[in-house]
This record gives sequence, C-alpha cells and structure tokens, in this order.
Amino acid sequence: MKQRTTSTEKFIKGNFSPELLIAADQLVLDALANLSIASDQRSLTDELIHPELRPSDPDGMEESHFERELAKVSSTVIRTVYEWSGIKNKNQVLAFIPRGTTDISQTVAHAIFEAKAIGATIIDGDCRAPHDLDLQEQNLKPIDFDYTLAMQDTPPKLKENHVLRHCRELDKPEKYFLSQSWKHLIDTYSKSSPVVIITSPRRSKSRILPDSFLSSYFADSISVISS
Repeated sequence: MKQRTTSTEKFIKGNFSPELLIAADQLVLDALANLSIASDQRSLTDELIHPELRPSDPDGMEESHFERELAKVSSTVIRTVYEWSGIKNKNQVLAFIPRGTTDISQTVAHAIFEAKAIGATIIDGDCRAPHDLDLQEQNLKPIDFDYTLAMQDTPPKLKENHVLRHCRELDKPEKYFLSQSWKHLIDTYSKSSPVVIITSPRRSKSRILPDSFLSSYFADSISVISS
C-alpha cells in the first residue's frame, strides 16, 4: 500500500512552506530555524493585543477550560492572518469584556461611555444572554437582528440610542462567531463609524465561556472590565 505524506510531514522535511507560519512562541521558531523555512514567521505570544489572550497549557484541563484556551489561540491567529493579509477595519472596533457575570453592569457602562465619546455603533455580542436590562438602564433601545443572516439581509441602520441585539439565544454561539456572517456584520458598521462590541463574560457561575474571545477576534483593542 502506498503511504500518503501529510502536510505536517512535508513541512518537517522542508518540502512544504506555508506563506505565514504562526508558532506558539519564539522558542518554537528558534527550534525550527534549521529547517530553512521561507515563510513569514510570527510568534503567537508577540501577536497578543491583551494579556488575557495569552493561552495556558491545556494539558489535563477539563473540556470547558480547554475550549476557552482554544478560543484564545483561535482569536489571535485569525486576527493575525487578517492583518497579515492586509484586511483592516475601516474604523476602529473596540471590544469590552466582563470578567464575570457580576461585572456586566460596569462593563456596559464603560462601553456606552466610550461609544458616545467616539460616536460608535454598539453591538451586543452576548448571544446566549443579551445584556437587556443593563442596556435599557443606559436608555438604549435594543434593535433585534438575526446575526446569522448578515450575509443575506442588510443589517438595520442604527441611531445614537440604539444597540444591535441578536433576536434569539444560541446554544453554541462560538460556532457562529467564526463564520463569515459575524465578520460581515462588523464590517458593515465599521465602514461608516467606529464599533463597540459588548461581549459575554469570560466566565459564568456554571462554566468558563469561550464566546468573548471569539466575538472580539478582529477588534483593534480589548478591555476586560472587573468591578
């Protein structure tokens, strides 16, 4: 039987060079130096835009913990590939992440203050449990739109006191945030104004959540808010 050679084996043998190589850290790049790889090489740890995105070693972790570490890596890798490809936001995109559920109110207040200061469009990025009460306390009117339809339907125009809200909760929103629809939605609004995304918390009482890192993977800056 003829054996198949995988891309990994070709890479190790020096017969395959990706255009962009993102390694875990500089130590890995140093270890690969003798392979004479002609790729543009980046260290994952050098590409972090916030310390919270630094992944931990997932060895021995529970599944929910592993999901969050994978989300950190995915977020940084995707953003790095976009930047390397020359894909940038027309206007700045800012993400505000509550550290936990008890930090949501303060995070919303911070996000709204910043959005008003720069004239930004506000998007509720928590599709599991939209921040309805906290947003309404800030005198914002939720405008419902199914984020998964952003490629088919034109997202609504938003006024200064509006916040875009997903019209239903998703059991696994992390799958959606990795789709073209979410990127297209943000691109649509960032073409005309800055965008502020209020994400889900990093953790809830029942589990650690990966959503916040995935909903903000192309943000220009990330703020993690603690009470």
